[in-house]
Amino acid sequence: MNKTLRTFIYLIIFTILIGMFVYLGKKDYGNKKTDAELFSAEYPEIPTDNMFRYIDVIRLLDLINNDEEAIVLIGFSSNDWMQQYVKYIYPVFKEHNLSTVYYYDVQEDRTKGTKYFKELEGILSEYLKVTDQGVEYLFTPALIFIKDGNVIFFDDETALTSYNTSPNIYWSEEKINDFQDRIAYNLEMDGFSEQV
Repeated sequence: MNKTLRTFIYLIIFTILIGMFVYLGKKDYGNKKTDAELFSAEYPEIPTDNMFRYIDVIRLLDLINNDEEAIVLIGFSSNDWMQQYVKYIYPVFKEHNLSTVYYYDVQEDRTKGTKYFKELEGILSEYLKVTDQGVEYLFTPALIFIKDGNVIFFDDETALTSYNTSPNIYWSEEKINDFQDRIAYNLEMDGFSEQV
């Protein structure tokens, strides 16, 4: 066998071995985390056995358009206000034995202004705040209850407060109690306890 052919064969074998190494290195070996574990990693004060399940904007629109019943939390974890909001709302959800609360990380869709995100803003338009430029805007954190294809409850209590203070100053014991009582009341009034 001549030297050129041998070098060519070694090069092919080497390329195949490198390809296998890369493939096997990227392969998922079943260590996939659950939504609850992923949520806990993003929101460290929430335990890994939580009720949060990730959805995208298309699934959120399906919940509304298909007359489903759901609770959806909208925000993103790099927001300090969202971290506090989740911290105070989680005990209420746990107390009411909710099995599923959907979580929609809005950051990428809002930044890109996707058509589906704009559709969601259209559906929620009566609840949205108006920016200084006169544009309706989905500020976060936001919580919505959906029943029979309608948004029956919308909360974005701290969405605009963030411009005036910090979460640690805003969330006094009185405000935490009022917030939790209001969410609990609406869960019970809207029939979401132990159902979702």
